[in-house]
Amino acid sequence: MDLSKWLQRGRQKRTIAQVLLKPMTPSHILVKAQRFNPHIQLRDIWRLLGQFERQGLAFCINPKQVTGKLYFLTDLGRAAVKAAFGQEVAPLPENIDWDAYARVVRAKVRKLVVIELGKPCGPARARTTSEIRKNLLPGNPIGLNQAIRAVKELQQQKLIRDAGTTVEGSRKLYQLTPLGRRVVEELKRSPNGSEPPEDDMKRIASSI
Repeated sequence: MDLSKWLQRGRQKRTIAQVLLKPMTPSHILVKAQRFNPHIQLRDIWRLLGQFERQGLAFCINPKQVTGKLYFLTDLGRAAVKAAFGQEVAPLPENIDWDAYARVVRAKVRKLVVIELGKPCGPARARTTSEIRKNLLPGNPIGLNQAIRAVKELQQQKLIRDAGTTVEGSRKLYQLTPLGRRVVEELKRSPNGSEPPEDDMKRIASSI
């Protein structure tokens, strides 16, 4: 079977093949796919991912996870997408803890906190929980308790660590661990965290 031609048959298949540029959950695939095909539903995403897996075009990166499963194109899938649509897809990045990544992308507040800590802020890039929350306002209004809970969860997942205290010694400072930095780097280059370039969006829309 010519898999590039198989991908070209059917609007839903074409949509998924062209938005799955980076590791994504089915829910995130749906959000991107609906930009080009408003009628596609989550059940369609799951069905088509199953078809992609059977054809050897995609795979689940973290199959042991009950929630937050991540999918990406195989080498065969990336080659088929290039042949079908002329679209280059970078290979899966190395040195990423995909279970940790999945735990971040499926929780909005955790994702906001690690991205905020990934922004340059002095040589140590360390902030208090209150500073993190303040910097997220007003675009992302979250309660202090939500921020505190997210910080604790991210510590447990070894994505952030204690970085001392403020000058007066009254409040803890936090910064990303090396694992956390790698997750943030992937978030910043992933469609989960930003829109594809405008030229890519136009190309996808015209091919679908």
